[in-house]
Amino acid sequence: EPFYNYPAVIEEIFKDKSSLERYAKIDSVVIINADDPILKSAEYNHKVITFSMKDNSADYYCENIVTAQHGIELDVIGRNGHHHIVTNLFGEYNAYNVLAAVAVGEWAAIPLEKIAASISTYKPSGMRQNMLNIGGYKMLVDCFNAEPKTVLGSAKTLAQMELNSPGRKIFITGHIDKLGAQSVQMHTELGHQLSRLNIDMMVFYAGDSKYSYDAVKEDGYKNAFYFENRYELDDWIRKNVTHNDITFYKSGQFRAALVKTIDHVYGTHFQNEQQGNEGSVRSENEFLFKLRQDDVIEICGYQGDETILKLPAQYWGKDVIRISAAAFRRRTELLSIQIPDSVVNIGQEAFYVCTSLKQVILPKSLKYIHRSAFNFCKSLRKIELPFGVLHIEMRAFRNCTQLKEIVIPPTVGYIGEDVFGGCEELVIVCEENSYTEKYAHENKLKYRLQKFNENSLP
Repeated sequence: EPFYNYPAVIEEIFKDKSSLERYAKIDSVVIINADDPILKSAEYNHKVITFSMKDNSADYYCENIVTAQHGIELDVIGRNGHHHIVTNLFGEYNAYNVLAAVAVGEWAAIPLEKIAASISTYKPSGMRQNMLNIGGYKMLVDCFNAEPKTVLGSAKTLAQMELNSPGRKIFITGHIDKLGAQSVQMHTELGHQLSRLNIDMMVFYAGDSKYSYDAVKEDGYKNAFYFENRYELDDWIRKNVTHNDITFYKSGQFRAALVKTIDHVYGTHFQNEQQGNEGSVRSENEFLFKLRQDDVIEICGYQGDETILKLPAQYWGKDVIRISAAAFRRRTELLSIQIPDSVVNIGQEAFYVCTSLKQVILPKSLKYIHRSAFNFCKSLRKIELPFGVLHIEMRAFRNCTQLKEIVIPPTVGYIGEDVFGGCEELVIVCEENSYTEKYAHENKLKYRLQKFNENSLP
């Protein structure tokens, strides 16, 4: 294939991976992809088990790969029979992962039926091949690593998907790291391959992805865009991507790092999963702060005794943008919290079981409220969500037993399961024909309609 006509690249990859076999115990087995000519022709010192998508003489092979809304389905034929396997994985190339899993499982004496059932329950998480609904925006996030072949495979996956709405397929990718002297040529070849696909829009970001952009334009593809500046990319997504679209984000973690853009636009916290991004904890004025890469500052705790708190907006001259998971968990003495307007994300169980909390002033920039963020804050009586909030995860306000009213703007496009469980006296204030009105109606919750505009809420 075009991206692998570089012997030096192939040799280095094979040298690295084959070291596992060279140092394995004498009774080990080698399980290989027989469709890879390098692996198939190599000499091994151990017993070999093969899998293939093309060669039915392999120990394990597959047929009838179908891309459905939930992921791919396929028939696997192995040493001990045939089985139809349903997955939550997207991309036909994931058939190789299924075949490898079946081969390893049967080698470990696990019945094929149990292997198939386990595969069907697996769902990707974080920034690896993860299909998500964030605030009503449908997206596939695969931003852990990238090389030209997997970028093309991701784009092919998007091209094969069917839309349930009159939306568009939008593919967003960026500079591919560590391609060395062949980077320009490989990005160019990638662009020529991408231009052949049935995708409505393609967006390229930073560095040598400019050569991919130039190639698709040269081939006559019209709806392509290139951005060198991340904030211009972020702004384009805000203005152009709709709830009807499916957007596939594909990149590595370095130059392009599209999880940063997803975080900027949707208030998520994918950056926390980047390698080497755990951050360090520091304290100031009895507040605890976590400093992560790229000037991401989180409040992760409080060591003082005050019961009425105005959280700091900055640390080390940088804006505080998140409340960490469990930051104020079980602080039962807290009465009032004012969160600075810089915060976009309130973490999981951030205020869980703050049973005395009566007042919460939420930030104007807030976009994302994680699961159980205010669960069991049983003294809360009213909550006003600012205009711009997109996403409320499951159980966020569960067991807020005194909550009488919550005001939810029409920008909210996702409310999770059991968000208001146990809130028997709650009335939801929302806009007519909004997602929230539909949610309230379907879940038999009391609601009152109100007209909103961007300045109608704090």
